Amino acid sequence: MKFKSIMKKGLAVALAGTMVLGLAACGNNSSGTGSTGETTKEAKEETVKKTTETTSSSKGVTLEFQQWWEEELPEGTLRAICDEFTAQTGITIDLLSNPYADTKTQIAAGAAAGTMADVVGLDGAWVYDFAKQGSISNLSELMSSDGYDDSQLSSQIQVDGSTYMIPVVNFAYPMYVNMDLLESAGITELPANWTEFKAACEAVTD
Repeated sequence: MKFKSIMKKGLAVALAGTMVLGLAACGNNSSGTGSTGETTKEAKEETVKKTTETTSSSKGVTLEFQQWWEEELPEGTLRAICDEFTAQTGITIDLLSNPYADTKTQIAAGAAAGTMADVVGLDGAWVYDFAKQGSISNLSELMSSDGYDDSQLSSQIQVDGSTYMIPVVNFAYPMYVNMDLLESAGITELPANWTEFKAACEAVTD
């Protein structure tokens, strides 16, 4: 993924979205099919050329990134990710880090004063209010104007049918099972839906 330079001034989520979009696009510059050695070579050369041009045009750009993740991740983790991004794009990331409890208040204050960071981390529950206030940009419009295929995104947070936030990650919550316990209750296969899960719980309890 990499940042795009196109943005609406002061609209943080627009930048967050273009960051994701640009980075995704960087990995899909190859036009070759790989059917011949020459085609693959040309495709690789074209990818390197485009990446180099993007990095060159981005040098000197600094983006403020307001979030709470640096506070919660192991020390240096987010900084390392940002530094790797800078190495790939030439764009410097200035991390503005505060605890989660303070972040929404600071973003809201920044929106009111016109001093929001270029990129912000949002809780999905905040999106509706900020979108209705006009504090964050319509990413659907930006993706469309940039020719980005949003089917590459596994999830989008929308308001009135338009995307205003793109989740950083999507992850599963694992459940660990004691199969000996289930089998002793007559459950030989893991539940595949809530009805089966409830039945398994009742069987184990009985």
